[in-house]
Amino acid sequence: MCISYRRTFLTLVLAMAGMGSVLAKAPAAPSNLRVTPLGVNSFLLEWKDNSKNELGWEVLVSKGKTKHPGRFQLIPSPNISSYVVITTAVPGSTLSFQLAAYNGTAGAEVFSKMTSVVTTKAFPKTTFGAPSGLVARPLDDGRIRLAWKDNSTSEHGYQIEARKALGAWAPVGVANPGVKFSMNVVDFEPGTTYSLRLKAFKTYPLVFSGYSNIVTASTLTFRAPDTLVASPGADGSVSLKWKDRSSIEAGFEIEMKSGTTDFAKIGEVGSNSTSTSSIKGFALNTDYQFRVRGVRFVNLLKVFSDYSNPSTAKTSFLGNPSGLAATVLGNTSAKLTWTDNSEREIYFVVQQRRTGTVEYTNAGSVGENVKEYTATGLVPGAHYDFRVGASELSGTPSYSPSVSLATTGGALDIDGAHPIYWNSSFVYQIGVTNPGALQAIEVTGLPSGLSYQPATRTISGTTTEEGVKFVSLKGTFLNSVESTANLVLRIIRPPAPPLISGSFANVNVSPGVITFVPTAGKFADPDAADACRLTTSLGNFDIILYSLATPATVANFLNYTNAGRYDGSFFHRSPDNFVVQGGGYVNSGSTFTEVPKFASILNEPGIPNTDGTVAMAKSSGNPNSATSEFFVSVADNTSVLDQQNGGFTVFGRVAGTGMNVVNAINALPRKDYTVTVGGSSRTLEDVPMNVAAPAPIAIDPTKLVKVTSVAAIPVLRYEVLSADATIATVVVNGVNVNITGVAAGTTTITVRAIDLDNQMTSQMFKVTVGAP
Repeated sequence: MCISYRRTFLTLVLAMAGMGSVLAKAPAAPSNLRVTPLGVNSFLLEWKDNSKNELGWEVLVSKGKTKHPGRFQLIPSPNISSYVVITTAVPGSTLSFQLAAYNGTAGAEVFSKMTSVVTTKAFPKTTFGAPSGLVARPLDDGRIRLAWKDNSTSEHGYQIEARKALGAWAPVGVANPGVKFSMNVVDFEPGTTYSLRLKAFKTYPLVFSGYSNIVTASTLTFRAPDTLVASPGADGSVSLKWKDRSSIEAGFEIEMKSGTTDFAKIGEVGSNSTSTSSIKGFALNTDYQFRVRGVRFVNLLKVFSDYSNPSTAKTSFLGNPSGLAATVLGNTSAKLTWTDNSEREIYFVVQQRRTGTVEYTNAGSVGENVKEYTATGLVPGAHYDFRVGASELSGTPSYSPSVSLATTGGALDIDGAHPIYWNSSFVYQIGVTNPGALQAIEVTGLPSGLSYQPATRTISGTTTEEGVKFVSLKGTFLNSVESTANLVLRIIRPPAPPLISGSFANVNVSPGVITFVPTAGKFADPDAADACRLTTSLGNFDIILYSLATPATVANFLNYTNAGRYDGSFFHRSPDNFVVQGGGYVNSGSTFTEVPKFASILNEPGIPNTDGTVAMAKSSGNPNSATSEFFVSVADNTSVLDQQNGGFTVFGRVAGTGMNVVNAINALPRKDYTVTVGGSSRTLEDVPMNVAAPAPIAIDPTKLVKVTSVAAIPVLRYEVLSADATIATVVVNGVNVNITGVAAGTTTITVRAIDLDNQMTSQMFKVTVGAP
């Protein structure tokens, strides 16, 4: 196997010794390294990129199991999270992999910490045969999607060739080893028929397999953009957003009209654009209509697609001020500050009202570009609402959101989600609306290991309790104003390998006799009490449930699961890079019905809506309205979902590699569809369809991502191995280890407990087989 040198302390010494050199800051370490074998010499590495300043990646690989693999190569490609590593052929061998990020100049690289070592086995058999079963499908006006059967385990990749009519064959692309479906080949001419074939290859020396079968496919004609939406912005500006249905355009032309005038070109944007932001110069409060078309060049001449749909937007008033803040200056005055978001205001008007009253009154005004105001003459101890509006000489001002202020008091300000993990460091600062008026905060009900520090208003420590804990807070402010609040801590365990909770006793058996050894009480999964498996038409994924931290929500989810109400449902909503949502509707043939509902449940917020978490959906404006619908976050949605509508209840997380399935669903083409549910028409938004883009105009029930079943599953599975099968053999039978004596002697049995994240813990015991 081709392995290079291992990085050492010498690299650091040489970098520090360079004249005038400055060491770059070490990048953050990658995490969640996964390695998937693709053949006897190829492996797919996938990881989480946690750095913003890396220049590339260091891949370390060694044959066999080792804690310190050697450097294999440097990959000078920042901001990637997967890579195919090609080694010499090592059929059936175990390899150890590690990964680190690096930056800095060549020869003076600075490396992050390395990931944990990941071991995997190469495919056991070396083959090199021509691919077969090639099929082709046009994807759009410049791309064709290929799929084929991979008949090699030792290829370095595939060379794809194409020709028009009876012209010469020419290479048009290369695919990585292991790729055998959904391979997009680009840069074809629109409305043209191509023949395609491919062959596997090895390098050093270059060797090709035979060709696959030949297939034909015709690209679509030059496709127009669609789904154009025009949205008003601040100061009379307009933003446009559309869907790019072509892969060959050189750019887009934007046209606009107002009233009875004709459309006129107002700008261009480059290829692959799907939006423009803040087109300025429009009149305020006026209707404008827009349309977009694609443009490409043929022999230096422009060729256009059809126009998109027209879209109308009514321009807004001036940009609202934002970030309005009020600070107490004394018992009768306060200072207001804000952010100016307009370029056209003539002045700002400041308004105030006593909290609880209806009407605002003018407090004063300041000129253009001024961003502060001092309010005076306030009633001591009273609460006030303030707002600031940007204004031209005429028209209604554009007001900021209001801000409330107690001139001589304050209130506790508790946010919705605060991550806390069992046996991990935790720090939380209690927020107050008016820190200068605070006199004391009383904190009761803290879980063991946590304490309150009054000087910094922080709760900190390390707790060994888990589940849901309610901490009572009471703040005392000037003039004996009191404010109370509950801080809800939902303590969960971070992912960890199984624990050994009990030891196996050594066993004596007789030849030909089967002895049962239970696994019960020998292992435990520290971070998973309950779990469910979702079986879908696009693959399966497991959910680890937070039974202790969100008991009511987990019980509700299990009620639907145990009643089989999710069986036959489908994922009906999948906004790009946001969530994948299901549990709302069932489809059978052409019939759509709602999932039968149990009673709604109380909200249990407090666990952040991070990537891979599972939460309950609910009705807008009602925190306690969750019933059957749930969603998986496919991005970090904490800033959106942790505060909105009382916070969305996270009750579990997707385990292991299950996010591959969820992300695949989110990557499918989607469209809004109107269907009949229970006799009434209903529009389902962003429905994912298991087809090549674009999504069909009418909904095709056979292409929905269906949920076949949702069922509870064990949190641990077991593997067993006998060190000497000539003495005793061993198999797993449910939760028991079945040992069969073969011949007199002593051997060792290894039992491995594997959790849903594919983390493993082992223990061993001896088996003695007596004479017959």
